[in-house]
Amino acid sequence: MNFVEATKTCFIKYADFSGRASRSEYWYFSLFMLLLSICSMIIDSIIAGVPFWEYDDWTGPASLIVTILTILPALGVSVRRLHDIDKSGWWILIAFTFIGFILLIHWAIKESNIGDNQFGSDPLEKINEERIAKPISKLVHFLVIFLAIIFTFFVLVGIGIKMGVIPDTMVLSGKDLAPYTRAKLVSNDIILESDNIIYFYSEGFLSVIEVGQLLTEDRIVSYETTENNQLEKYQMLYKNIKTIELVEQGNFSSDSVYNIIGNENASYESLTILLSAESDGDTKFIKELESRVLVHSVAPLEQDRLNLEEKGKRVAALQLLNEEKRKLEEEKQRLKEEQEKFARLMPRGNPSAKSGGKCPQPRKTKSAPGGISKKDKTGKANLANGKKIYLKTAKPMACKMCHGDKGDGGGKLGKALKPRPRNFTCVATMKKVSAGQMFYIIKNGSKGTGMVPHKKTLKDKEIWDVVKYIRTTFVK
Repeated sequence: MNFVEATKTCFIKYADFSGRASRSEYWYFSLFMLLLSICSMIIDSIIAGVPFWEYDDWTGPASLIVTILTILPALGVSVRRLHDIDKSGWWILIAFTFIGFILLIHWAIKESNIGDNQFGSDPLEKINEERIAKPISKLVHFLVIFLAIIFTFFVLVGIGIKMGVIPDTMVLSGKDLAPYTRAKLVSNDIILESDNIIYFYSEGFLSVIEVGQLLTEDRIVSYETTENNQLEKYQMLYKNIKTIELVEQGNFSSDSVYNIIGNENASYESLTILLSAESDGDTKFIKELESRVLVHSVAPLEQDRLNLEEKGKRVAALQLLNEEKRKLEEEKQRLKEEQEKFARLMPRGNPSAKSGGKCPQPRKTKSAPGGISKKDKTGKANLANGKKIYLKTAKPMACKMCHGDKGDGGGKLGKALKPRPRNFTCVATMKKVSAGQMFYIIKNGSKGTGMVPHKKTLKDKEIWDVVKYIRTTFVK
């Protein structure tokens, strides 16, 4: 049976696990499977955007499709091949022991049983193929078995590397690190559970714990197991690294050697690390290390700059506060001087200065012109603001200085004025004074009295606020 016939037969018997298959049928279909697998991996490497020789993922989309389409024909021809030498198809399960794979290879190269057996007729007689009576050469048999052993060994090593039991020959990124490897590093106190591994490499032969180095978010860690089976760990923070020196460039058969020099804050003068040059792993590791060293060396300088800026802002704020205090003191002094000047101008010795103003007050004040006296906007006025102006903020002095806290005209300065300030608590007087009249007098002042105009120091709305406060608080 030739290559085309064997391939065609296996797909015709797609899921046929009965009958027999000759050696030529089995091995030609195995060759077809090998070629198809290589083609699928080439396609997967193109999809992944990496060179074929660097591609090591067996679960790419093309490979996955090929596996799904060929798994049943492959199992079928393997079972029929066992039948051809009078073996039960269940023997194929020993392939999962890996060692049993070698025995299956031995059976696969055995000559078919001549004539019928318990699994069916001789497949070579059905296709009228000339039987070669001469058995396969012992040398060829030995070579096939030897290659099968080698293949099994590499498969086992590959599985061990994938699981992290056996160290990989390459520098690995943290996302490609096997969970088993990370668990071993944590359990041996090489890293913390919370550490994020950026890159990892172990030049150990059988275990990742023998020796290795790795990068985390804030430090480089190197470790080794001594002859006394003691694990020694060395680590250096990125901010404590001064320089990185290449001691020896590696190649396909040897690792690159680097010397990490610490600064005055480092716990060690230097650390020596080995990195695989395969797939430029050493270059990637060192570039990442240099990048993080640069970031951590710039960070303190940036923090110092920010601290200086913050200090400058605080000094500027303090200077501004002092300037505001100075202006406030100047304003207080000015008001004090105006109060003293005002007091000097007022007549002294008023016999009624010991108590509030008279009630009723026999004084005529100019009436507000037009309809102003009839206006009353106290309904929309702000009582709280009127109180503030009356007691504190009115210029050149607060209203209470003359009219008093109680609104009876008994303020500190009011006691010296003649005539006395308006007594807002006097019902007999205030019942004749409208809100509009009060607005007019506060705004324009009252000639012949100590009541000065406030039209330059208070807005109309603020005057109505004061009127509301007076009429609400004092006028009964």
